[in-house]
Order: sequence, then C-alpha cells, then structure tokens
Amino acid sequence: MTDTNLGNIEEVLIVANYQKPEAKPLSHSIQIFLEEKGVKSEVFGFSGKADLVCERNYDLAITLGGDGTVLFASRILAPLNIPILPINLGNFGFITEVSKDDWQNDLERVLKGEVNLGSRMMLSFNLKNDASKRGGEELCGRAMNDVVISGSGISKLVNLMVHLDESEHIEYKADGIIFSTSTGSTAYSAAAGGPILHPEMNAIILNPICPFTLSHRPLVLPSESELRVEIAEDQRTELTLTVDGQLSYPLKSGDELFIRKASSAARILYSGSRSFYEVLRAKLSWTGGPE
Repeated sequence: MTDTNLGNIEEVLIVANYQKPEAKPLSHSIQIFLEEKGVKSEVFGFSGKADLVCERNYDLAITLGGDGTVLFASRILAPLNIPILPINLGNFGFITEVSKDDWQNDLERVLKGEVNLGSRMMLSFNLKNDASKRGGEELCGRAMNDVVISGSGISKLVNLMVHLDESEHIEYKADGIIFSTSTGSTAYSAAAGGPILHPEMNAIILNPICPFTLSHRPLVLPSESELRVEIAEDQRTELTLTVDGQLSYPLKSGDELFIRKASSAARILYSGSRSFYEVLRAKLSWTGGPE
C-alpha cells in the first residue's frame, strides 16, 4: 500500500554510516540543501555497531549507506512512524533505491510530497528464557528483514519445535530456521531457497535451512499468524538468535521464542523511477538468456 501523505517537513534526521567514505561529506551537503529550504536537520553518524536513541519526533529520516543502514534505522524509527528516505551508498541495495547521484532531485520531490510512501511489515519477537537456567529473563524487539535461529560449530543440526497459532506444530531438524518478512524475502531467505515476495505484502515466510527431511519446504504464512518456537533439550550445537543479520543472542535448551507481526510498520519512501520487478531484474541479473 502506498500514499504520498507526508505532511509538512520541518525537521530531518540524517542517519549516516561513516564506514562508507561518501557518507560524511554527503551528510553535510544534505544539511546545506535542507537549510536553504528552511528545514532543520541533525546528523547521527556511526561506524560499526551503534545505538540510536531517537528522542525527537522528526518529520523525515534520511539514511546514507546500504540496506543494512535502513534495517538499523527502521528498528528504531518505525514505532515513531517516521518515514525514511534511503540513499544507496552500497553495492546491492534492494531497499535503497535512491542513488547518491540523484539524491537532490529526489529529496526535492520529497519536500514537495511528490514521491511514494510505502509500508513494510516488520516482525516482533519475544524471547522467554528458561527460569531454571537464566532467571526467567525476557528479550523483545523488532526485525525488518528476518529473525533467524541457527547452530554453530562442526555439527550445526538443531532440533526445533514450531507451533503455528497453537493449533499445529512442526518438528524441524535443520541447520536452522529463517522467519522472514516480505522485505527480507530477497535476503537470507532467498539464498536459502525461499520464495521472493513483493516487499509490501503482509506475510511471514518460515524457511528451514538445509532441513534433514527434504519434504520440509518453505511456508508462506498469513501475517496474523502467531508462531512459538521451543528450543528442545539435548541440542548437538550452540544455538544463536540473529536479528536482521545485525544483532545476535545466545539460546539455550528450554527457551521459547514468540514471533508475530509487529504493531508498527516501516515507512519507506521511493522515487517510483523503477518498479520492484525492474529492481529484481537488475539486481538478480535476469537477462532472459545466456550472458
């Protein structure tokens, strides 16, 4: 679902990944551009892992980096309903459609309300630890791409019980499981043989990684599905919970992971110069014939 209702833009947050050499000078250029338009701006620059605390309700956020920068910003900004204009300084960029050479024209159109505003479903996860092992701690958060349970070491096979809406359950023996949004369908899930969905579809992909039983195939579930994962006893390897490929948490036998549609969605601006299918064709080198 798309719209163009941004309202009046008076304050902008620029989230700049300084590991990209162009990010710092470009953030300064954008600030000068906005100042000339009478728009206030603030830069949050980071290198490596960062913790963005958003204490003001900005009218717009601009990310400078790759898709990873958008994932990082979305987890913090989505609950605040702040729209994001992603400018691509990376290589691949499924989410970051705006190029570093076109940012001025696209930002001008944003300020005039002439771009599309898309809604991207996110996942909510809640990890409940076994009280007998870790004092009953709870961990919760959001993911824009995916939530992944995986094993490590030489023997990666893990044993997981997945309950679907408490009515059905599936026991998986696999290298792990990917729980993905439609946005994340072009990321790790695609590499693991999962389906590619339009990024604005509301759905959850359940994709086992290298399942021991070949009949276990990826499932596309309704967005209102509620999933509960039990970490079985006697695992052969250490287990890790990974969020958007950026955050990781250790798992232990007896832990339970609850996954559902998040109450807030990421609001992503895009220029409309290319459709999602044109981006797919370019990024995945769909040529229709041999090179």
